[in-house]
Amino acid sequence: MRWTSNKDSAPWLKNLRWSGGDALSRLNDEITAFEAYMSPTIAEGASREAAVNQLRVHAAVALPGAFLEEYGSYNTGIYMPSSDIDFRLASSRHGKQLGERGPSSTRPSALRENHRQLRALTRHLRTTDSYTDIGLIPARIPVGFATHRATGIRFQITGAGEVNAHDEYVKTYLAEFPALRPLYFVVKNMLWIRGFTETFTGGLGSYPLFMTIVAWLRLGKSQSITIWSHSNGSLGRDLRDYLEFYGSFNYYRQGLSIEPPRILTKGRPGGKPSKSERETMAKDPILSASSKMCVADKIQRYRLYLQDPANPLNDLGLKCYGIKHIRAIFRYTLTQLRRDMIQFEQNPSLFEDGGLLRSVVGGQFDRLEQSRARDSAKETSCTF
Repeated sequence: MRWTSNKDSAPWLKNLRWSGGDALSRLNDEITAFEAYMSPTIAEGASREAAVNQLRVHAAVALPGAFLEEYGSYNTGIYMPSSDIDFRLASSRHGKQLGERGPSSTRPSALRENHRQLRALTRHLRTTDSYTDIGLIPARIPVGFATHRATGIRFQITGAGEVNAHDEYVKTYLAEFPALRPLYFVVKNMLWIRGFTETFTGGLGSYPLFMTIVAWLRLGKSQSITIWSHSNGSLGRDLRDYLEFYGSFNYYRQGLSIEPPRILTKGRPGGKPSKSERETMAKDPILSASSKMCVADKIQRYRLYLQDPANPLNDLGLKCYGIKHIRAIFRYTLTQLRRDMIQFEQNPSLFEDGGLLRSVVGGQFDRLEQSRARDSAKETSCTF
């Protein structure tokens, strides 16, 4: 759901700790305040935990012997009030999980079993009064979904493998870059209110979006890259530089890798590497993988290429066909932000109610405020 409002409000300002200064220091403190505002409250955390526990109980009844494993933002701690909760449906009867690489004689039977289990689970959920919007997407790796009636939390359940590797990389990068979490919260909301955070509509999903920030931070930290230098401690400057980098990036000709941090040159469709390039790739399996994958698409030559650090053969930008729109959002938002910062320097009182982040993340948070007011009126520990 989207937070809607008819009022000019910036509720994150109630978390603002600002003792004065220029526009950049104000922006820095607002980003910190926004992260605090969008972080789950005690009541929201308790509601999610109770909803997850209830789903586990229903899954145990419907599928004895199977188990649900959380992954994604709920597992890594970067979820927000609007975030789904993702689960992997696992069974001990099959050695190779769906989505894992390498040959496996058990994968066909695992695929059939996963379809059967998800159908059984969604059927059982329909017999309860605890969920709405229940369904199953019968893709190669099927996805079940349901919305928890009491909380409005949406669950997605899949049989895909390798989720642990993704989450471990996320946790490692969060520990490496203190700026990563607040920047992610701001950029995620910036694209969310504009409708570009869903992969199936050409947007950047949570994991690919997170990795765009990681790629930018790692490139800025790299001694071999002299395009810019990541500014330790200035979230405001980091946000501006991130928007400028991806707002001016040459998606037609270049791609990105994270491990190691590199700006790659896209190959021509059907082109073959030279002898020297083949010799170099033979010594570097990561470069070999990126050379095979980082090729301009014949139709969508502008598409983002972002190599997955957890799987070098996975292109995180493969389905982001809306990247030109996202680049335009970055450019426009940066222009608006710079304009507001100039106005702030001239008259800070203009931003007492709206804040500098208003042009970035919008001001539509009434429904979230109402939801939190209802939660605070209940007991922290809820039983559904």
